[in-house]
Amino acid sequence: MAFETTAFDLTAEEKHATLGEIRCLVLGTGALIARAKKYKSPHDYAEALSSINRALTLATDADACDPSLAPLATCYLYKGHILLGLKLEKDAHEAYAKAAATETREFTDATAPRDEAKRILRYWDRTKVSKRNEKRPAVQDADARFILSLPGKGSPASRF
Repeated sequence: MAFETTAFDLTAEEKHATLGEIRCLVLGTGALIARAKKYKSPHDYAEALSSINRALTLATDADACDPSLAPLATCYLYKGHILLGLKLEKDAHEAYAKAAATETREFTDATAPRDEAKRILRYWDRTKVSKRNEKRPAVQDADARFILSLPGKGSPASRF
């Protein structure tokens, strides 16, 4: 005799209510991000990260709600903003990539968050490539005066 149950066993109405909770968490997270940016507050970023992680946990659990109706692109976009604010660039890039790859539904999650994530990733990739291509001298002129010459080796700048 098999007994099959899911994590929540929620009805369609309860799943719809969960979707409302996800949207409330996303709205609250947006306000926290704005406040964190305005006041440069790591505490607000941490609170926003906790909130958006809760929203993502609910949004990606098929037993809690219908993931196709959840605003996943917005959740991942906000998570990228938060992680970037916390200086966690690698994790932020990953969150933006998930936002850019998310299928959106017009009536639940407009394409704007997905497109914004794609724009951020394009800019990110361009700036990373340009930074790699920059030629930097091994010794700056201002630093050369602090380098002592070795006996018989000539001036300090000629060594580089």
